[in-house]
Amino acid sequence: AANAMLSGIEQKNDVAFLYAESNPSGAQISLDGQFVGSAPLKYPIQPRKYRVLLKAQGYSDWSQEITGKLGETVLVKAELLEIKASSAAVTSSEGGIGKWEVLGITRDEYVEFLRLGILERDWLDKFQPAGASVGELSEYKTLGIPDIFWINFKKAGISLNEMNEYKAIGIEHNYWVAVKESEIPPKAAFELIISGFPPTLWNEMFNVQTQYGISANEAPKFVETITIIANLINDNLINETEYGAFKNDLGIDHKKFFTDVSGNSITDNEIDHLSKTLNNKKLNKNTMRSVLLNWKQSLFNTWKQTDGRDQGNMTDIIMQRTVWEWLVVQIFDISNEKFLDNILSDA
Repeated sequence: AANAMLSGIEQKNDVAFLYAESNPSGAQISLDGQFVGSAPLKYPIQPRKYRVLLKAQGYSDWSQEITGKLGETVLVKAELLEIKASSAAVTSSEGGIGKWEVLGITRDEYVEFLRLGILERDWLDKFQPAGASVGELSEYKTLGIPDIFWINFKKAGISLNEMNEYKAIGIEHNYWVAVKESEIPPKAAFELIISGFPPTLWNEMFNVQTQYGISANEAPKFVETITIIANLINDNLINETEYGAFKNDLGIDHKKFFTDVSGNSITDNEIDHLSKTLNNKKLNKNTMRSVLLNWKQSLFNTWKQTDGRDQGNMTDIIMQRTVWEWLVVQIFDISNEKFLDNILSDA
């Protein structure tokens, strides 16, 4: 559609074009050393590489390599740098001003402005109202930040020090604004990013990590287990007051039980506590894993007998049940059927 607007006619798929504009207008255009016209110009080209050269009296030559593609128009917008002061602005006695003055920058900054390739319209409409300086944008380029992010980073108030920190940590550019707005430590944000959390969940997950002392990798499973327990409470399968008392009276740090699906993390001392809590003298380090597996097998058998509906990979769903879920089911005497209804409602 954009190509058609340029030509006023529909773009043909078997032709390639160059559309060139220049500032100042009227620059002479050459392709591979051959003069083809003056800017603005639309000119048919072959599907290959060309060296485009634009020349105007009193300005430095401007060149760029382009590649023609069938059915497409290559856009070239050339800002030619003045080499004579009299070419860019008349003296104040003549009532004129230089272009850099219109942009609100110095002549030296204007040279850098052109090097950065900033469009005048973007400068006046976006960067200048946001309080950006040519020097800042030059720093952005030095840091290797793509220009598509410049205005968003400036509006978000990300300082150069913060940018250097984000870059050193390894945070991708498209997350920088979210990291700034989340107000959580950048390293914590990076852990959440590599763990697959979207920015909308960062604050919640960081609070969970901080409150319970768990890692970003453990957070998803931890939250899943908490959600299942909350559902059991809401379904009146667990008394909330009794559940709170049970956690307090357990006498061991049980947070890791929320993420442990195999029982391998439980120490001998913790198993002794669980054995006394469950009044099961046969429960020990050697039997813990088999006890957990037998419970999961019984869940699977119950599901096959009473339901058997398609729930995707039911084996994986059941095998992902945690030590804490197993313990709560035993303590509060929750049947397999009711527990399965609970976990399948969120599956």
